[in-house]
Amino acid sequence: MLRLAFRSLLVILLVALGTPAAAADVEYSTTGVMDTPATNGGDRDGWGSDFITRWHNDTGHDVLLEEFGWPCGGWWSQFWYVWIRDTLPAAPWGLEYYGSFVALSEDDTAYPPAVYTYVDVAGEGIVVPAGATMYFGYGNPGMGGHILYNGVDTWSWLDGPWDRDGDFGRTAVLQFRGSFAAPAAAGGVPGAAAPLGAHPNPFNPRTTIRFALPREMTVSLDVCGLDGRRVRRLVDGRRAAGPQTVVWDGRDAAGQAVAAGTYLLRLVREDGTEVSKLTLVK
Repeated sequence: MLRLAFRSLLVILLVALGTPAAAADVEYSTTGVMDTPATNGGDRDGWGSDFITRWHNDTGHDVLLEEFGWPCGGWWSQFWYVWIRDTLPAAPWGLEYYGSFVALSEDDTAYPPAVYTYVDVAGEGIVVPAGATMYFGYGNPGMGGHILYNGVDTWSWLDGPWDRDGDFGRTAVLQFRGSFAAPAAAGGVPGAAAPLGAHPNPFNPRTTIRFALPREMTVSLDVCGLDGRRVRRLVDGRRAAGPQTVVWDGRDAAGQAVAAGTYLLRLVREDGTEVSKLTLVK
C-alpha cells in the first residue's frame, strides 16, 4: 500500500513537471508531426528493450537539447540516451549522455501506448554541434510506441545487436525539442578557448577545475549527479576575463562528503553552456 501511494505521488509530480514544452527552435519527431499518437506497440519482452533513432543537425546552429518525448507505459524506471556520433552505437549501455525517467503511465499492457512521457533535459547541457549527428532514444519501460514504417530509420535492441525497425514494417515514435545554442567563443583572449575540465581526474579528495572566459561575464558552475540534480554550486556571479580556477573538495552544499562515483560539471555562461565529467574515487 505504501509503495502504491508513493508511486501515485511520483506520477502526479511527473505529470505536473512533464507537460510538453512550447514551440522550440528545433522540433523533431520520427513520425514527422510532434506528439503523434502511436498506432502500434512494442513490448519489452517480445519486441525491444530499447529504441533509438538518428538525427543530423543541418540547422546551421549548435542545438541545446531541451526535451524528449515518447508514448510508452510501464512501472519501472528507465533511461534516456544520447550519443553524438556518426555511427550506430555498439549497444544501448555504451553510454555518452543519459538520465533516468519514469513513464507517466504504469500500464505496460496498453497496445498501443496512449500516454506520452516528456523528459526535461534542458539542464543537462547537451549540445549537438552544427553539422553533427546524434543518436537518441530510451529504455522501454514495458510498452513502447510505434507507427507503421514511414521511411524514417529507428532501431530496437532485444537480446543482441540492433534490429532495424523498418525491416518489420515499423518506426518507433521518438521526438525531441531543442534551442539554438550560442557557439563557444574563439580567439581574442589568451586561453579563451580552454575547455572546462578538472585535474586530477579521477580524484580524491579534491580536484582543481579550470575554464576560461573571453570577457567579463556572469557565470554559474555546478557539480551535479548523473541525474542532473545539483550537488553543489561552486561559482555564481561575475567573473573577469581569462583563465579561472576553482577547487572542489568532494563535499555537497551541506558540507557532507559525497559518495564515490561520476559527477557532471555544468558551466553556464552568457555565451553558452559547457558540461564535463569528473570521477571521485575512494
